[in-house]
Amino acid sequence: MRHSAVKILFLAAAWFAAELCAMDPQEYFRLQTRSMEITLEGAMAIKRCLQKGGCTPSDELAIAESTHKKIQNLYLEADTTPAEAARYYTRHSRKLDAMYTALPYGEKLADLRRRLEEIDETIETLREEER
Repeated sequence: MRHSAVKILFLAAAWFAAELCAMDPQEYFRLQTRSMEITLEGAMAIKRCLQKGGCTPSDELAIAESTHKKIQNLYLEADTTPAEAARYYTRHSRKLDAMYTALPYGEKLADLRRRLEEIDETIETLREEER
């Protein structure tokens, strides 16, 4: 019986802590937008590396790891994690999806995704040319 009570208290404390750290839609979209901007910057760095020639897989990996660290730091500064943002989206997906187009972030995120797709296509073309 005591074990169950401890378990319940632990789960209640974890839930309470998660609720205290909960983000709001504006913060969620801000983090998503900035994360996408950082990802785009990383993709552009890989593109430049490939364009100058001699860009090794190790060079690309170093750029990707640097980009990943910047994204981790973004979430750390906001006192959250990408996983917590994903959980927030999962819990509030209908509300967030409805708000997506109503907020200025929706248009910006769509533009960032489009630009990222274009750069990804260019990166693939550059890689094929090097082979």
